[in-house]
Amino acid sequence: MDSVNFGILKSNFKMMQGIQKGVPVLSEMLIDTSIRHAINTATSLYNGMISTINYEYMSDKPLLNYSLNTLGYNLVVFLKESVNNTLDSRSLEEVNRLIKRFNDVEPKARNQILNNEKVEESDKKAVEFIFGEIEIVIDLLKNNI
Repeated sequence: MDSVNFGILKSNFKMMQGIQKGVPVLSEMLIDTSIRHAINTATSLYNGMISTINYEYMSDKPLLNYSLNTLGYNLVVFLKESVNNTLDSRSLEEVNRLIKRFNDVEPKARNQILNNEKVEESDKKAVEFIFGEIEIVIDLLKNNI
């Protein structure tokens, strides 16, 4: 991963940690701007990184290509609904399903990268930031329902 994208991930992760601590206070506007942007960036970079790693190093045994885009998008939508108090029981079921799916697949996807000697250290650190951002959104969501 290039240094510009790595810097963006690191900055977004620190921002997300601040939001998790309540600075600034979670709001619809914050979700629509900062959180959505951070998650979209993280998930897009993750998917691109996995494709590159598979193409360059792992043609014989590709890494799990776990697409985070839809998951990230849906979690942000549900977070916004929870802040607006419009999360209905059907949406709550979907939230629980998404969280369960993430918890089932994430350790496999993360470990596949972190335990692979062919993957650069900067990519490994980027994966920690990416999954960390999604975990923060899940935590914010759980605290709002």
